[in-house]
Amino acid sequence: MRTLYVAAFLALTSTSVLAQQGQSGLRIRLGALQPSSAATKTVANQQPGVMVDFLSSKSADGSTITVGYFQGGSGADMVRTVPVMFSKVSDSTSAVPGLGGLYTGTGIGAYLFDTPGSNMKTLWGGYAMVGLKLPGGIFAETQYHYTSRSVNGYSPNGVALMIGRKF
Repeated sequence: MRTLYVAAFLALTSTSVLAQQGQSGLRIRLGALQPSSAATKTVANQQPGVMVDFLSSKSADGSTITVGYFQGGSGADMVRTVPVMFSKVSDSTSAVPGLGGLYTGTGIGAYLFDTPGSNMKTLWGGYAMVGLKLPGGIFAETQYHYTSRSVNGYSPNGVALMIGRKF
């Protein structure tokens, strides 16, 4: 859990670095991944985590680099998932004053996956999501993560519920 806090702190403090490099900011999400794999659920029914989108002012189409970290379980029975992806989030508008409306997004890339009884493995996959923009740069998302393989019966596939803020 301490690693999760360190990752969140580093993501929050990197906004000044991005501003100096001509970047337009980032999106930080906190939440939990609910695995769909029965084997993964026996170790960690829920994996708290953080995801960060590094937004570039040079990308007019909403493309970003997304990095995440999810961890669940305890001791030797620990599952860690580190997605590293190219993502794209759609822009949205809303007829309701104060709300930014619904948006969608997708991501594709590598899932670094560490399970009991194995070393870190690289799985290829992606995610799809739907979110709601709220006032003040706040947003909420539901994501579905999918990889085509498993490691020793464990898989990072599942639904993540996240809440975040755009900086």
